[in-house]
Amino acid sequence: MGGFGSLVYALRHPDVFAACVAFSAGIYTDEMTLGMTQDQWDRARGLAYGRGLKGKARITDHYKSYDPLRIVQSADPEKLKTVKFYFDCGDDDFRNDGNATVHILLAAAKDTA
Repeated sequence: MGGFGSLVYALRHPDVFAACVAFSAGIYTDEMTLGMTQDQWDRARGLAYGRGLKGKARITDHYKSYDPLRIVQSADPEKLKTVKFYFDCGDDDFRNDGNATVHILLAAAKDTA
């Protein structure tokens, strides 16, 4: 989860970081989160966000506050421009969709600033 942690810290505190490298960050779209089996949720995400949560109850305010997708969408694009982001995630990695989506959102946010 180092890639996820470094990404969230840099997104939440762009005034502290000049660069961020995220290797196979554990970024999940809402669809991925909702599609997890209960066992997958409880083992992988439940420790941080609440074991036993089912369906849309998993998308709590706490979950949203650490979701890179939401952080990018609500961040000040000018502040995001101050951090250089590098993503590395394999084509066959199940985390690829989440990493690619954050990369696309960051590029769009930086282009609007």
